[in-house]
Amino acid sequence: MSEYYTRRAPPPHFQEKLDNITLAILDRGRKVLTDKTLEETMEEFKNFQYNDIYCLDTPPMDEMDFGYGKKDLPHDPILVNFAKGCNAKLAYTIEYSLKTDMTPIVIRGLGKKVFIVDSWRKNRPFYYIDTGYFGNGRKKIFHRVAKNHLQTLTEIVPRDNDRLKLTGVGPTKFRRKGSKILICPPSQKVMNVFSLDVNTWVEETVSTIKQYTDREIVIRLKPKRDDRVSTNPIEKDFEDAFCLVTFNSIAATEALIYGIPAFTLGPNAAHWLCETNLGKIEQPKYPSTEEVRALLCHLSYCQFTEDEMADGTAWRLLHD
Repeated sequence: MSEYYTRRAPPPHFQEKLDNITLAILDRGRKVLTDKTLEETMEEFKNFQYNDIYCLDTPPMDEMDFGYGKKDLPHDPILVNFAKGCNAKLAYTIEYSLKTDMTPIVIRGLGKKVFIVDSWRKNRPFYYIDTGYFGNGRKKIFHRVAKNHLQTLTEIVPRDNDRLKLTGVGPTKFRRKGSKILICPPSQKVMNVFSLDVNTWVEETVSTIKQYTDREIVIRLKPKRDDRVSTNPIEKDFEDAFCLVTFNSIAATEALIYGIPAFTLGPNAAHWLCETNLGKIEQPKYPSTEEVRALLCHLSYCQFTEDEMADGTAWRLLHD
């Protein structure tokens, strides 16, 4: 039985708070619990109509583990914002696990792997929220939202460049001076979703590449986020990279931005502009700058700020 089915309920005093407050309200772009009485809250939202969709949050293990951030919220603020923007219901996974219907769900992060896999098995619609494809620095500004997968896999749709401009990101010309093959494995947490072992994947990938080239192979294990945006950015490894090889990491999109061709061996948002056959490791795909720009414009319409989640922009653009 999954861990999500066995976690304990919230502590009593927090459960009372949850029972008494049915919705969070907007405060400086985020949601915070109000000080309104139960009667005031119920009066305000008595005619509130929810869409038939659940945003699933992980229940706390114990009182010390309860609450998000400084505001000590009972729910993940990003999920709360998304729920507000699409009039969805908030629920703990332990609560929703008792349901057997096909109601669409919203999941943030790979900690809810069991619900991702279960949705694939049942063909139940779901929305997955995680770090944005590009445009983030030390602070996560953009969060990607993908339907029915971990990344947006739909065909590139022609988009305006208005949202891309907000990120400050743009493609550069492809260069052909690099000498090394850069392998960027995903985390084991990602591979668990696909019932794969990351070490086995690396070994098999390196073995296959060596059949077709004698270039030096560099393996870049995924650093912690603080290291990725400060002391160990991926741009350092791009300096002498001939190409990048990955499974489903957004490093493929980053490589294309910096003019490095990429190979994607798993479900990846950048796969439209990448080669997928390692037998062609010496003949990578070099998309045009405009093709990369089109991909970036498309993906910029698939990632959103918390404000855009809360005001319904994200929900509207996802269904445009």
